[in-house]
Formats: sequence, structure tokens, C-alpha cells
Amino acid sequence: MVSAWDRLSQSEQEEGPSAYLKQEFRLLADYLESNKHRIETACFGVSVVGGDLNDEPYFRERFLNTMDPLTWGSVWHELEGMPRESHDLALPVAWALDAVGPPGK
Repeated sequence: MVSAWDRLSQSEQEEGPSAYLKQEFRLLADYLESNKHRIETACFGVSVVGGDLNDEPYFRERFLNTMDPLTWGSVWHELEGMPRESHDLALPVAWALDAVGPPGK
């Protein structure tokens, strides 16, 4: 799980957490890839607020005026094969508990 996902550029976010892992942590990514038949893994990029409160004044104002916590965070994942964004911050926990997975699982 990569935290502070909102600190990455938009293009890095759209490439997905697996691409980030391969770029920044090559040995770990290689280990996970070479052991994928033994260890079930998934990569998640998590942002609790879904933006940068310091660098984006309009985001900060919108965030502080929105009282709906269901819209605050974001999780990037590749559970369906392509990078996708979700506002379900419990998604990594649900995956770990085997409550979600690829289609047909």
C-alpha cells in the first residue's frame, strides 16, 4: 500500500500503484512478481483526503466545506486489471479479508 498517493503527479497516479512500485521499489516488485504463485498480492495507492491541502487552495476550501467523508479519500487499485480510482477507503482491507477480487473469483 502506497500512502499519500495524492502527492504523486496525475500521470503517475493514472499509471497505477504497480507501476509506481516497479519504478521506486524494483527489488520488492521483482520479489512479489517472482513469487506470485505463492503469495497473493495487490497494490493500492491511498489518499485519505484525495488531494493536497497545502498546494491547492481551492481543494482545501472545498474539502473543509464538504462534510461528507465518503467523498474525501481515494484509493487507486488494479483489481480488475487496469488502474482505477475508488472512494472506498476500506477497499484494501476488504481485499485482504478476501471480500473482493478479480471478476470470476
